[in-house]
Amino acid sequence: MTKGKSEALHCQREYFSILDEFFRSVTGKSAQDFSTVEDFGDTLLANVHALVSRLDCYSTFEDNLKQYHEKRSIELYDQAKRAFGRKLILGGGSRFLNSQLKSVVVNSLYSDVIIVPDPVLPWLEQERKEERFRHVQLLEAVHTVLYLKPLIDAEINQPPILVFPSFEKIMENLDEQTKRNQSKFLSRVIFGLSQQEHTSFSEIIESVNTDPSFFLDRIESEGLLIAPGDSISLGVTESLKRYEESISRTRTEEWMQTYESAPLELRVLNAVLERYAPFYHLLENSLEFGASPLVSVPGQVACFSKVSEVFTLYDTGFNFADTKTKGALDILQSKPLEWLTNISVDSLASLRAEGEIEQFRKLLSGYISEIENANPNSAERVAGEFAVHLENLIAKHNQELLRINAKYGRSHGQSLFIAVAGLLLNFVPIINVPLTPIAAVAAIAKFGKDKADQGSEVRDARRSFVGVLSQTKRSTNEP
Repeated sequence: MTKGKSEALHCQREYFSILDEFFRSVTGKSAQDFSTVEDFGDTLLANVHALVSRLDCYSTFEDNLKQYHEKRSIELYDQAKRAFGRKLILGGGSRFLNSQLKSVVVNSLYSDVIIVPDPVLPWLEQERKEERFRHVQLLEAVHTVLYLKPLIDAEINQPPILVFPSFEKIMENLDEQTKRNQSKFLSRVIFGLSQQEHTSFSEIIESVNTDPSFFLDRIESEGLLIAPGDSISLGVTESLKRYEESISRTRTEEWMQTYESAPLELRVLNAVLERYAPFYHLLENSLEFGASPLVSVPGQVACFSKVSEVFTLYDTGFNFADTKTKGALDILQSKPLEWLTNISVDSLASLRAEGEIEQFRKLLSGYISEIENANPNSAERVAGEFAVHLENLIAKHNQELLRINAKYGRSHGQSLFIAVAGLLLNFVPIINVPLTPIAAVAAIAKFGKDKADQGSEVRDARRSFVGVLSQTKRSTNEP
């Protein structure tokens, strides 16, 4: 392992250790033992009284994480730049929940490293007074991120994920160049080529106030307002209603009162800014690290598609995914292969550590080439063909397991017969049966060896990449 690689692994293990220590101090359990990602909310409610009594842990955690990033931030940026192979960078929002976790896991089947802006840091960078359940959302982010810990614990030359501090909130508030560039970016998304680009949020607000009808018509006609949980715009009126229903569950009453007192156009503007502002940071980071953008949540994917359409009209130098990477992402995130998102992180870590994942990538590469040589809209069809191919491999794997068990099943039966018959000689005389207690002991030894050999063959088969796919498919189909 080279010095650079060992340093990257050391940094990531230090980060996850800080998160793990904090989570255990609050809950008394590891993330996995506390709850599944899906059941986090229910488990939290069931233990809320015990957890409230441990809120003093938050200040220590905040100090530890800030000190870590102050010490490591430059090093982490450098490691993300120097990471080799196929690189993706996650973005499109500041939260890291089940959708983001599943996306990181399934796309690790293709990528060598996924760069993840620290989703915990935004809860500590500023007070976030608008959030009603700040501590809960922080704890939830920690819980979900910790599910990736097996990828860092595994003995892999280069960590499959690199968590780095993007300092987005601080940059938006304090860095003038970030403010100008993000304002230009949002101006282009909102107004397209129809107006001169704006270099501040105040200019955008002024433009909306000057001609609210034009602004609202533009948002409506371009389908720019997509509410959380939706994958398309349902029109300004309905999408705004759904957006407001979503934020009302997490924002403070004071913030909601201020928001609701604003005119329609400014409420729509607020929703649009919240949806599209994170993409500026995603594209900037993508350019910085030479990584392809990875957007996982359906609504964010739809918004990012709008951004992509707008910025094909500008010579910005932003880094969008190349054809090959886009083909891989389209296949892995397609509906026919939705079950792949259920691969356990432990299994993924084993595949990466043992090099088994290369077989999957070779298979995938052929289907990516088919997309490259065909109509770009053929991704769903090609994904379906790839899914059928994987199903066939899984079927062959299951037949192989049956063959192994059948082979050893016959041997087990013979050994057990000899063992039982031989031992019975100690109690019941059997004339003309050439069996002895010594033969029985030998048969028992053979039975034990065969059982061990059978277990070894079955384990090897199940730990192969097809074996992991088979277990994933089975667990997905189970009620």
